[in-house]
Amino acid sequence: SQLRLIVGGLFFIFSVASVAVVIRVSLMSIVGERIAQHLRKALFNTIMKQDIHFFDKSLTGELVNRLSADTSTVAKLLTENLTRTVRSSVTTTSALGCVMYFSPKLSLVALCVLPPTAILAKYFGRVVRTLAQQFQDSLASATQVAAERFSAIRTVRLFGAEDRESSRYARRIDESFSL
Repeated sequence: SQLRLIVGGLFFIFSVASVAVVIRVSLMSIVGERIAQHLRKALFNTIMKQDIHFFDKSLTGELVNRLSADTSTVAKLLTENLTRTVRSSVTTTSALGCVMYFSPKLSLVALCVLPPTAILAKYFGRVVRTLAQQFQDSLASATQVAAERFSAIRTVRLFGAEDRESSRYARRIDESFSL
């Protein structure tokens, strides 16, 4: 009787938690797409207002890649990091509260371990951010190669250079993933 009550309660709690996760993921997905939408509009508007010199020195493929892939990446990072930060903060605060309640000595150990862990996490976050930037730049370069070759497909075909251009694009993609 009491076991059924506990199992029923746990089932209810897990069901509510599952529904909450679905709602959170759906809402964050919508928010992410709206952020990407606003970023794309703002970036396109800013690019269109640049001097002609900017277009002379910037590659079309790079600009298009920034407009499509980079805005999606930024929006995804913003929404995922916001969700992760809130969830981690609640979990950490709750865990520390429980540990302080049950074992003050253990909570002192946890409070000694937490700051170095946070510093390491911040350091690795910077490393990951730098690698992500290099990856995006490398993909922009590969996209530029593809855009140039597609726009000059008649010349490529005239010289029978399809395989050479495919190899060039493949090298750029491989360089992106070797980071």
